[in-house]
Amino acid sequence: MTYLENFQKPKWLKTVENSFGNGDRKFFVHEICDDEEHPVKLPLVQENHDIPNVGIVNVCRYGPVFFSDYLVIPETGIINKDSISSLISGLESRHVDVLWLSNIPENSDLYKALVDYSELTKAGNFIECVPTLGVKCADNYEKYLSQLTHNMRRNVRRKVSTIEERDSSYNIELTTTEKLKILLTNQRDRAIMTGNSILAEDKEFNNAVMELESNPDVKISEVKVDGDIASQLLLLFDRDQIGVFIQSFNQKFASLSPSFCNFVYLIRCAHKEGFNYVDLLRGDELYKRHFANNVIELTKFIAILNPNLDSEPVMRYIEEYEE
Repeated sequence: MTYLENFQKPKWLKTVENSFGNGDRKFFVHEICDDEEHPVKLPLVQENHDIPNVGIVNVCRYGPVFFSDYLVIPETGIINKDSISSLISGLESRHVDVLWLSNIPENSDLYKALVDYSELTKAGNFIECVPTLGVKCADNYEKYLSQLTHNMRRNVRRKVSTIEERDSSYNIELTTTEKLKILLTNQRDRAIMTGNSILAEDKEFNNAVMELESNPDVKISEVKVDGDIASQLLLLFDRDQIGVFIQSFNQKFASLSPSFCNFVYLIRCAHKEGFNYVDLLRGDELYKRHFANNVIELTKFIAILNPNLDSEPVMRYIEEYEE
């Protein structure tokens, strides 16, 4: 199984630095080597966290963590327990207190290397993350549908039929500034309505979304009703995979389940166009469970590098930290 590598591409990294960089964060690339001297360039960020009952702690995290769903290593990179040892040594020289890596796929080579390192050194802790869900495309769309529950197939037919009785259309298009503004406005309205004001006020996240207008790997899956945008899915394209990064819909079309239909159209299109996987990305929401036929478990890896730290409150803080 391969993963969307958009989150480690130079353009994505630059977007994160532009949008989330501030005086308290230092983005850098750390080059580590395994025993065969194959270099791995790992984008990282240092920042201070004020941890209750501990104080200010300097942590090092995966650079794109503020705007990504996977910690991925390029396919050309080779990493093992020796690489991890090299990484740890380099961070200690930077006076890092805690190495904190999130969203590591448990079936990845990186996870295996971290486990090997942890078992060898008796150092490092693992914390379960929210998983990602996705759709492994079948031989054809009808075969995929046949794998769903009877109730789900009935909902697909009923909801698609209902929205198609209206003047509706579906397209996957390049992003534009106008489309991204509509996406964020609809998402903000929904966040306020559901009491999730944190999302509505997240200026760094919103700025990063607007920067995606110039990213050729990003498109928008769009359902229109009566000429108005009813639902949008912000998509990441990577080889034979599509990732659904953000979704939003116009509240006035809620009775038509436009986002549900958008997912149906996207999955149908993915089958037709020969894509192998539709990654619904991080989140275990019920609607994803209805569509998904694959789960990728994710984990956090934490290594306490400063021996003077009380590890218990640090681990508790990281475990409860919402990412």
